[in-house]
Amino acid sequence: MDQKKNLNKQISKVNDLCKTNMCSCKVYYPVTPQCFINIVKKYYSSSILNYSDWIDCTSLDKYYYFVENLGDSDVEAYVEISPDKNLVYRDSDQIIIKSSQVSYFQPLRESRYIRFSFRNLNSAGTYLINAWFQGKTH
Repeated sequence: MDQKKNLNKQISKVNDLCKTNMCSCKVYYPVTPQCFINIVKKYYSSSILNYSDWIDCTSLDKYYYFVENLGDSDVEAYVEISPDKNLVYRDSDQIIIKSSQVSYFQPLRESRYIRFSFRNLNSAGTYLINAWFQGKTH
C-alpha cells in the first residue's frame, strides 16, 4: 500500500511539473515517471561576452544544449556550471559555432546550475542565436 501511495505522489509531482509547456512527461506504470525538459530561447551575440539564463538542474539526470548560430560571424561559447550562481566554473574548452551551423554541448561535470557564455569571434555586429536546453529525469 505504501508503495502505491509513493508512486501516486511521484505521478502527482510529475503532473504538477508538466503544467508548463517546457516539459513533456510520460508515466510508465508501475515504473517511476520520466520527464523530458525542453527550453528554447533566442539570444543576441555581440563582441562582448554574453550569458544565457541559469538553469537549475537539480532534478535532471542528463542535460545538454543545442545552439544554432543564425549570424554572419562565428560564435565562441563555453559551458559554465555553478553550485549557487555566484561561484562560476568554466566546464568546457572553447566551442566554435560556425555561421549558420548548430553545435551540441554538455557539461563534463555535474552541478546545480548550468548556463553558457558566448560572443562573436570576428565581427562587431549583433547576431541572433537560438538555444535549446534539453534534459531528462527518471
